[in-house]
This record gives sequence, structure tokens and C-alpha cells, in this order.
Amino acid sequence: MKRFLALTVLLATLCVSSTASAQKTSPHALVWKDTSAFRYNPLGIVTAAELEYRLRMYNKTASLFRNYVSLAATPILSPAYTRLGAKLEVVPLALLSLAVKYEFIQYFGGFDFLQSFPDQTADMSDAAIEANGEAGENYSTSGTQLSFIGLLQAKAGPIAIRTRATLFNVDMDLNEGDTVFYDPLLDNVLPASGWGITNELDLIYIKRALFAGVRHTFTRAFLDEVANDTNQAQHRLGPLILYEIFKRPDKSALNSIKLLGLFQWYLSHRYRSGQETTAALPYIGVGAILEGRLF
Repeated sequence: MKRFLALTVLLATLCVSSTASAQKTSPHALVWKDTSAFRYNPLGIVTAAELEYRLRMYNKTASLFRNYVSLAATPILSPAYTRLGAKLEVVPLALLSLAVKYEFIQYFGGFDFLQSFPDQTADMSDAAIEANGEAGENYSTSGTQLSFIGLLQAKAGPIAIRTRATLFNVDMDLNEGDTVFYDPLLDNVLPASGWGITNELDLIYIKRALFAGVRHTFTRAFLDEVANDTNQAQHRLGPLILYEIFKRPDKSALNSIKLLGLFQWYLSHRYRSGQETTAALPYIGVGAILEGRLF
């Protein structure tokens, strides 16, 4: 009987150990992320979520070789619109990510959006958008966007640098005769059907739960040339702060909560670098980022 009990204990220990080892080395993961933020100049509120299945491509223990291929659902919701997307991403190394994303976009017709115009010389200032909304010139419509996203990052000691570029093609169903529309997410005029590019460049100092640095944001739409073309690239620059107020092991259903603060001054903008709004007033974004792992 004693031998039987000893053998049972030994087998149970081996099973538990084997299960723990399998869980530790499992190539599969289901992770989620939600970023909810409020911004001012321009005014807006949005929540962007991701539910992502990841499959590790090869086994390496060094952090540099963190790798996976993933498929994710990427819904975005604001009071004025929703974007329902799917993203395929490949991360061959921790310093590089390549992704393609396709989104269906629906504007509800409220909160002054969507508004479209014959060409990019039309007035799309905050005051004009508000006046047009009061006149009922906003309307409900839909469209799609295809995005190609590349991220490159590196870290040396407490200093990290990161750049994330997005080349996108948008196709919106606009009123007859209109060729452009104002996109409230990018705060930019975009073509009814055409291309644009955005890039975020971050230089970050990391110390335990604090991530502090500076971000440069660039946005440009590729529009047809017209007389008195007022389209121009947008540039913002200013401090970025992230502070992790909650952290658990990576396999927790909720393993991280970070608070976000972004304060950027407009270096170049059609209306916000002194033309309509004083250049002293920054873009302000505050929010929270929640992350977890379901398995």
C-alpha cells in the first residue's frame, strides 16, 4: 500500500510538472488590449480594442527573439463612428513588426460628422465643421480602409526608440460631386478614394513603471493638385508619459493597466498652428491602456 501511494504521488507530481512545462512553452496565446482616450484640440473620445490570437514561430529564450504571427479583431468606437477591422501581423523579432489591416467604417451621422467637400480648398476649420453640422450638412455613410503598418524599435539601457508608419488607402461613399472628406480620427482632409500616410516617432526613457519621453506625429494625405492648394503635412511634437499602475504576470486575464498622457504642439497644421487656433494651445490626449492574456 505504501509503495502504491508513493507511486501515485510520483505520477501526480510528474503530471503536474509536465502540464506546467507545457503551459510555459505553449506556442499559442490569446491576448487582448483596450485603449480608451479623451483628446482636446481637436475634441474627441474613442475606445480601440484588440482581441488577438498569436502563434509563436520558433523557440528562443532571449528577449530579442520574441516572435509570433497573429490574427486580430480590431474594433474602434466613438460617438460619431465605428471601425470594425481585422489585422494580420508578423513579428519575426522583438524589434520589428509588419502588419496589414482592413477596416469597415460607418459614420452614424451625428456629432457634425461625416462632412465632405468638392475639393481640399474648402474650409474645414472647427468653426466651419460646427456651422455645417448645425446646417445639417453632415450625413451617415460608410467606407473601407486598407492599411500597411510597419514598426521598428530598439532599446539600449533605459532608452528606447520606436517608429510606427502606416500607409493607408481609404475608400468612402461621399455625396455626389464631393472628392474629399474631413476625417475626425486623423484630424485631416482625406480623398474619397486614395492614399495617405502617418508616422509616430518616440524617444522614451524607461524606469520601472514609468515611460517618459517625446513623440513626433506626422500625417499627410495624397491629394490631387488644385488651384490654391491648402493641403499640407501635419506635424506635432511634445512629451509622452505612460505610467503602469497595475501589473501581474503575463498569463493573467488582466496583467497591466497604464495611464497615458500626450501633450503635443502643432508645428504645422492648416488651422491649429496659429491660423485659427493659437499655436500655444497643444494637442492633449489622456487615457488608459488595459492588457491581458486569456490563454
